[in-house]
Amino acid sequence: MAEEGSATTSKGLRPTEDDGSVILFGGFENDHRMNKRMEWYCIKVPEISDSSADKDFPSENQKQKLKPFSVVELDELTYFAASGSSIYCLSESTNQVLTLDLTRVSDGWKLGPLAIGGWKPHKIILDGKLYVLGGGLPSNAGDQFPCMEVFDPNLGTWEPLPDPPYAPTAFDMVTALLEPTKQILVTSFHPRHWRKYCGQDDTYYDCFFLTYNVTDRYWTKFMNPPVRNLRRRCGDPEYNKAVAVGNTLYLVLPFDDYFLKDVLVMHAYDIDKNEWFEGCLNIPNEFFGKHEFLTSRAPRSLIHLYDQKFCILFTSVTYLDRNRNKDKRSSKYHELPEVECRYLYCVTLEVSPILEGEEDSAGFKVLDISVVSTKKYLLDHDLEIMDILLLDDGAFYTSMQKKTEL
Repeated sequence: MAEEGSATTSKGLRPTEDDGSVILFGGFENDHRMNKRMEWYCIKVPEISDSSADKDFPSENQKQKLKPFSVVELDELTYFAASGSSIYCLSESTNQVLTLDLTRVSDGWKLGPLAIGGWKPHKIILDGKLYVLGGGLPSNAGDQFPCMEVFDPNLGTWEPLPDPPYAPTAFDMVTALLEPTKQILVTSFHPRHWRKYCGQDDTYYDCFFLTYNVTDRYWTKFMNPPVRNLRRRCGDPEYNKAVAVGNTLYLVLPFDDYFLKDVLVMHAYDIDKNEWFEGCLNIPNEFFGKHEFLTSRAPRSLIHLYDQKFCILFTSVTYLDRNRNKDKRSSKYHELPEVECRYLYCVTLEVSPILEGEEDSAGFKVLDISVVSTKKYLLDHDLEIMDILLLDDGAFYTSMQKKTEL
């Protein structure tokens, strides 16, 4: 069910500097049909001084096509996590779990131990264990939180964990790992949030902020303030997954949100100070050359590398300009352009909240975003990226390079 390859074990810890980490990402070939063929790729995290995204003059890296190290038939409603030397695939429609052993990729994806499952599951990796938080369908406001469970790869078993004191739903729930204190942050809608959601104010949700202490296995509620304002669509696990750095949450919004086409919008929320920050990055102006357009619907994940460094992936397409010398009144002038190249961008960002200054009319302070490095790779077809995972061991990349060059 999968292609060839091998790997070494991930450390499972966030790197303190750019130490040769690699990014694994999977996506469906987007041919505008119901294609369920998911391809998995491996690329290196760009070094700080490294850049190969010149707008007009392709580099050698751009001429080298990416090749998948694994191909598998999967349902589109799937979610992934990497723990140790394995990738885990969770499905909305079934409690079956697929696993890919990165030390034996040629063996393909295997059925793993059954999980409880849930709608739009959230995943947290801590100390080599996989924590999964699910939820009920959003149509039922009273749905109880049906599952929180942990998978221990060493034992090969799932274990249910205590329910939180309030009843979160998967719909726009935010989860994040507060790694220094070994806590999992989970938001729970305040009972009056449905009044706001029904049209009186769709900018914020009233939420309780809860934390689960992994070591002692108990839930607590933030008390200052007890109810906080959570911005709309902050916690969709398909697109804007929250990433915690210290006690600040970071997340990216879909490119078409705010009616700003092709603009990356990033939010940060300081939990301690209860303050919001916002920054924007114009993707075409920053990266694209002539006749190049964004094809990604949204950044699927925001990867935290170290310190204030983050990484995002997105795809683009360039078209041949065959209409340059044609008569604009000719029917051929209006023919659809021919695709020239398709690209994957891997961009490292430095993101810093500006604590001084006033809030804007929407309640945001400034979030400074600067591009640190960029890598641009050639794709041989359109790819709808579904998930992105960080692996803190560069040996897997070296192994995959040798395999795909054969």
